[in-house]
Amino acid sequence: MSDVPNTDDSATFSEAMLRLQRSTAGIPDSQHWRWIFFDKDLKAGVNFGKGAVGPIVSMGLPWLSADCSLRWLGPRLFFWPQGIPGRRRVSIVTSRLKQRLDEESWWFDLLRTAVLRIDPTHDVLCAVAGTAAHRFVCRAAELFGRPLLEFRMDSSEQTGDDDIAAWLAETANCEEWDSSAAITEADLLAEPPSIESYSPGTQWTVFVSPPLSLLNTSFNTDPPNFSILPVSRQPVADRILFAAGDRLQVLRARSGGAVQALLLQHLQDFERRASLVMLASDTAGQVPAIDADSHGCIIPWLLKSSRGSKPGNIDSHGEGKAELRSDESSAAQGSSAVSTPLSHPDDWLFHWTRSTVGPWPDQDEQEFNDELILGCRSSDRSALATLLRIVIEGRLWASSEAIRGGYRVVSFTEVPLQAFRSHRTYRKHRRRYDFEPWGIAVRRDVLASAGASPVIYGDEETWRMTTDIARPFFQNVGAGNGWTKGEREWRIKGHVQLNELPVASVVVFVDSEDSRSIVQKQTEWAVIVVPS
Repeated sequence: MSDVPNTDDSATFSEAMLRLQRSTAGIPDSQHWRWIFFDKDLKAGVNFGKGAVGPIVSMGLPWLSADCSLRWLGPRLFFWPQGIPGRRRVSIVTSRLKQRLDEESWWFDLLRTAVLRIDPTHDVLCAVAGTAAHRFVCRAAELFGRPLLEFRMDSSEQTGDDDIAAWLAETANCEEWDSSAAITEADLLAEPPSIESYSPGTQWTVFVSPPLSLLNTSFNTDPPNFSILPVSRQPVADRILFAAGDRLQVLRARSGGAVQALLLQHLQDFERRASLVMLASDTAGQVPAIDADSHGCIIPWLLKSSRGSKPGNIDSHGEGKAELRSDESSAAQGSSAVSTPLSHPDDWLFHWTRSTVGPWPDQDEQEFNDELILGCRSSDRSALATLLRIVIEGRLWASSEAIRGGYRVVSFTEVPLQAFRSHRTYRKHRRRYDFEPWGIAVRRDVLASAGASPVIYGDEETWRMTTDIARPFFQNVGAGNGWTKGEREWRIKGHVQLNELPVASVVVFVDSEDSRSIVQKQTEWAVIVVPS
């Protein structure tokens, strides 16, 4: 091997690379693999070009020098089944997102804009499994027909060099790529295909190995002496994303987070800081402060929201506020002469709802992700949106969440609307309040006749003594989750078809007059406001 990279440990690394090459000689078609040692092509003995046909095994990212690749990633193998795309690589970088993804409308606006602005004939999006944006970048590339280079990490970061050879053999035999395509010697030495030969939306997959230990005594050399730099303390998936990009499109950099730390390392790295960084503004047009001495590689990316008001608010979706008509107002107050949830709370049971995290109960996750990426109004999962969905569907969906035995039930409570504020508790283990001022009230006698029953509060002994028929109604008060008899819970097995109940037996409750005016237009049930 000639002209090895300029690193103090080149002899150690080259010996490791040659040993791994020999250990994989028995893998089918491995004689046609191209081996790249950092930025050198071992087969041709020349500098690596911007692209190459595959399959390819590289130590480090081949467009980086050996020293730079080691600083950012340590000694790792990358297996490129389809070759290496000869395109400008654009990494979409972000700090973590909220649990409520529908509240991240600005972030998805940024993502959509960034992906749509990618040149489909000259650029390729980079995504790394395990990073915050991974699944959304992959899906956006598919939706908008943009090329994608996806890095997939091995699950283990602790392994020896013999295990690396086994990893390479296992990866080469996986079903993620087609090894049947004939690769000739001429292909290995030829220039890569021109960028025009790739169709829009082409996807490349890269498999990333755990780090090589390089401590085997058969090398007859000392271990590598590269130092552990601050960058190595950050998640390796984020480091790959930073090291892979010719351009970094940063959608969010949380103060004190991994992305901000890696941005600082990027600025201080004499090789990497030549790669452009576009740092997105927030909804107010403010760009996070990273470093006053940015060497000109950070460009503020200023965008203006086209939304008229705060994302996630029903009113921003074009729903106008209107005064209630006199007949609506009367119905909304629930002024029945017989019973209302406010005048006779003991006659009613209350199902409290809240904002929803993720897809609706009957919705495919990819459909929900598409709503987010495309900026659809239907992605709203606010408490009001959740309640409107219940009203329009006329159904309360049963759930087995926190129900021992996996029984699917709908829960109600006897706690009256007037006492809502004093019973409301934040549940740390669920990162939300147990009661929100939104929901459905149903007459107790109607639910009881349909099979609803009070919850049985108890401990392990109570559970053992409870019959199978009664177990859907059991709640363990000693599980440390904060549930007590004060919840006064009722349950009913299965979904509750509200639209099959008498109209007068169902009442909707909301948190404000404005919300009531919106909901009342969608239903003939009475709509009332939770007392303050």
